[in-house]
Amino acid sequence: MMNDDEYRQYLDALARKYLHRRYVRCKRPFHQEALAYELERLTRLKRLNGLASDELDDDLLSILAKNLIDHNRSYVGELEESGVLDALDDDPETLFKNLRRNAIPDEDADFLRDAGCNDPEAELTLLIAYARTHLFSRRNSNQISPTSEVRNSPEALSNAGERIQKLLDTKTVSSQSFESKTAAKRKIVTGVGNILTGAILATGNVLLGTGNIVAPNAGVAFGVIGSCAAATSAISKGMGELRGE
Repeated sequence: MMNDDEYRQYLDALARKYLHRRYVRCKRPFHQEALAYELERLTRLKRLNGLASDELDDDLLSILAKNLIDHNRSYVGELEESGVLDALDDDPETLFKNLRRNAIPDEDADFLRDAGCNDPEAELTLLIAYARTHLFSRRNSNQISPTSEVRNSPEALSNAGERIQKLLDTKTVSSQSFESKTAAKRKIVTGVGNILTGAILATGNVLLGTGNIVAPNAGVAFGVIGSCAAATSAISKGMGELRGE
């Protein structure tokens, strides 16, 4: 394991190598406004998902399903263009097994709180643990790589909306089928919630970093990489849940 200084230097090096200076230059002046709008939309959707998860109310689930199917999610394109996904792909083992709380900006807790998370620090702790345990070794296995999970997540969210709607449209004929449907609904909304958590963290930190990617500021750019590693952990966890893992 790297110590804190070593890991920060490592994240700084990833930022200098991969975060694209041209990204901000070609996106201004409207780019930050568009990112802020996308963050707001994802935050509202995460709050809706939280309500649907708590209540499993069919009306809420129907609204959630429609939003998941219709929502145009741009976070993957932002991560691609900014160079973040290339940075995450450089050496996943080193990146994920060394992930720690002080590599993640404090703003991430605010993003999670705004999205309805009651204990953001606990959420971040769990995402760090998941990254260290499940993500660092995927390159050398037959499992889907973490960044592939991110790239595939928008389609997975749309498919999840369709699955929810199909469950709502299916008539329940027995108590056993009711329990089975309830479990299936809960599994889907849990996976969706984790993917949305990751999308929010990724979008929020690309937004925070856009002013510094032109000439990467070590105090900000390293946090973009650390936060997006946590975001990738959330998305990968949610993708696994949607697959029933």
